[in-house]
Order: sequence, then C-alpha cells, then structure tokens
Amino acid sequence: MEHNDRWIQIRFEELEKRLDQAFSLRDKASDCSKAELRDRLEKMNEIREQLDRQAKTFADKGWVESQFDSRGHRLVNLETSMTKLETKASELERIGDKRLYIIGLVVAVMQVVTFVAIRLME
Repeated sequence: MEHNDRWIQIRFEELEKRLDQAFSLRDKASDCSKAELRDRLEKMNEIREQLDRQAKTFADKGWVESQFDSRGHRLVNLETSMTKLETKASELERIGDKRLYIIGLVVAVMQVVTFVAIRLME
C-alpha cells in the first residue's frame, strides 16, 4: 500500500508540475497577447492623433461654402460688368465709325472746295 501511496504521490506531483507549467505558459501567452494588443492600441491612438491634427488643418465646410458663394456672386458681377463694357465698346465703335465717316466727308468736301477755289483763281 505504501508503494501505491508513493506512486500516487509521484503522479500527483507530476500532474501538479504539468499544471504549473501549463499555467505558466498560459500566463506568458496572455502577457504576449496583452503586449501585442497594447502596441496595436498605441499605434491606433497615434493614427487617431495624426488624423485629429490633420483634420484641424482642413477648412471648415461653412467657411468654404461661404467663400464659394462670395466668389460666385463676384463672378456674376464681373460677367455683368464685362457685358456692359462690351456693349459700351460696340456703341463707341459705331460712334467712332460715324465720326470717321463724317471726317471723311468733311475732308472730301474741303478737297472739292479747294479744287474749285484753285480753278476759280486761275
């Protein structure tokens, strides 16, 4: 019986040793998993911080829309001004053509008068 007790005692100690090893390995695996998770979370936090810093450099949507609206109104005003200027330019062109026509007529009449005056003086 003593032999059996001794054998049971040895088996019990071996099982206890294996359990200790298993728990030790589980603890090591858990520590490694925790370390990997911590590293991953730190990297995610770094990315999140980088995105937050980057987002601060972006223009506010309301501001951008107001700038586009403002520039749109200015563009419409510019187009209106250009149309007015083109209209005035074409009017000036017509007036200028009339003036040149009148000046041409005056010059022609002066030449005729001069020619007639020269003929009369001969």
